[in-house]
Amino acid sequence: MRKRKKMDPGIAAAVAVTGTRYRLAKILGLRPSAVLQWRQIPTKRIIEIEKLTGVPREQLRPDLYRKV
Repeated sequence: MRKRKKMDPGIAAAVAVTGTRYRLAKILGLRPSAVLQWRQIPTKRIIEIEKLTGVPREQLRPDLYRKV
């Protein structure tokens, strides 16, 4: 049996708003397989996801953004 890897907290936050990774992909205009391959949210998608979901960039990628 394959072990399920824990989902990145930033992806989990975006998915909590959209419902599933499939829906997140559709909102972004991507194929679901692309989103399923993410280990964390790609840098070029952070602002777009923030605008579409309302999840702050600090939560999506805390390694790149700090709370002010």
